[in-house]
Amino acid sequence: MEYRYTDTDKANVVFDLSIGDIAELRDIIMAARKANLDGVSRWTTRRMIKALAEAQAKAAEAMAYEAKALAEKAKLPDDL
Repeated sequence: MEYRYTDTDKANVVFDLSIGDIAELRDIIMAARKANLDGVSRWTTRRMIKALAEAQAKAAEAMAYEAKALAEKAKLPDDL
């Protein structure tokens, strides 16, 4: 028999953010963490900051891949 734990507090949510939006959101959460606000968990803010940093890194990788592909398509043949 297999038992799987289901975290009922966890749900994946997807919405569009620009790279700049992610950076601003990280800054806001970091400021909240530094301010040590009542009712705001430091562990939660750290987890969110790390998740946003990971999202930024993945977006940067995708953008670099797309840029490389675009640069390859933009190359002119030698006989032109």
